[in-house]
Amino acid sequence: MPKPLLLTRHPDTPSAASTLPVWVGRRGCTLNITYRIPGDTTGLVFPPKRKTKFRNNLWEHTCFEAFIRPQGGTEYIELNLSPSTEWAAYRFDDYRKGMRAVPGGPHKVVSTLWDNRFELSVGVIMPSHWKDLRWRLNLSAILEGRNGTMSYWALAHPPGKPDFHDDTCFTLELPAAPPA
Repeated sequence: MPKPLLLTRHPDTPSAASTLPVWVGRRGCTLNITYRIPGDTTGLVFPPKRKTKFRNNLWEHTCFEAFIRPQGGTEYIELNLSPSTEWAAYRFDDYRKGMRAVPGGPHKVVSTLWDNRFELSVGVIMPSHWKDLRWRLNLSAILEGRNGTMSYWALAHPPGKPDFHDDTCFTLELPAAPPA
């Protein structure tokens, strides 16, 4: 398994979690992501499993997110992935502008809570016209504590309050798919 990326907690938001590694890969137009919370997770709230389907406002509770932007453009897709296996996907024309739901969604969301860790894995097919383009990503998470606190984790944080849509958060670049 390749070395994981580590999400960092926004300094103004306390958390029961101490680390949040993420593994990410691309094959053609498919984006594969695995989020993991290692160690004791009893201080966190995980929504109960439900049928895998589209649902709004998942970010109000523990939720894992990915923001994907193709090279040379301002449009991007936001994915929200719940431990319940519910999901949401939105397309934006630019920074927080032109938001609309994306039909289809992930082809599989796997969410597992063990005694010593939590893990969520997903595979999502991105738009076919993005295949020959590099992608810039922000991977992020919102963790709800049993004490009512919310912590915000990302590859990078802009100054001020947490904002996963901010361009400075899109720090991961995945190369274009190799020709067939």
